[in-house]
Amino acid sequence: NSQANLDLNSVLKATNSLMSEINMTKLFEKLLGILIENAGAERGVLVLNEERGLRVKGDIHIGKATDFKLTDYAINEYSDVPASVISYVARTHEATVVENAMTSDLFQQDPDVQKRNVQSLFCVPIVSQGETKGLVYLENNTSSGIFTKDRVELVRVLSGQAAISLENARLYEQQAESIRMQNELITAQAVQERLFPNSDIEFEGASISGFYKPATECGGDWWYYSEIGDCIYIWIGDATGHGAPAALVTSAACSAV
Repeated sequence: NSQANLDLNSVLKATNSLMSEINMTKLFEKLLGILIENAGAERGVLVLNEERGLRVKGDIHIGKATDFKLTDYAINEYSDVPASVISYVARTHEATVVENAMTSDLFQQDPDVQKRNVQSLFCVPIVSQGETKGLVYLENNTSSGIFTKDRVELVRVLSGQAAISLENARLYEQQAESIRMQNELITAQAVQERLFPNSDIEFEGASISGFYKPATECGGDWWYYSEIGDCIYIWIGDATGHGAPAALVTSAACSAV
């Protein structure tokens, strides 16, 4: 029927949009925008389950204009979302729909519900391979009972795609960071190699030969020589740490010698 076709079109459009986004920050905004549009919500909050616990990563509100905020707060530090709802869904791993939070036995005592007179709310977990990776909190305070069965089912389907897209973006960020670190090491190695003498040095009655092999890709070790008057000085240095920072510290020390 027409409603089924509309929902299918919405899913396909949203899926394509999410799959095309690999920037994590942009994905947060796009994901929340898609979910509140399809759910009929005024506001959406994205919470991810990280090593540090549940973290609020994004907050979007639809009014006269769309207002998106990129955040990074522990759930108990963010006063603009009902913490009891987030904790309940994170604990049960089940979507929760409330027609009117002000009269809900579970959530009416929540400080945020009371402060903002929250009415319709919907909180759905983002699940990947049986693990709850996060959740999305949606609300609409214009009236109660906004989140109908059809809207809830549509958001459930989209939350599954959200889990895939978030994982893809995370893997892309890890790969980008790995490439950045590799490039940093290449730069550090080039810097370090320029600090050493070009070849063995021969003096009257003496010769100097050195060999350096780092234990890791690059470190802050350094050796050099200086001929001052009748004396030959051998300089040996070791900066704490590895990578570009250590190499740059050694470079600064070398320029001062």
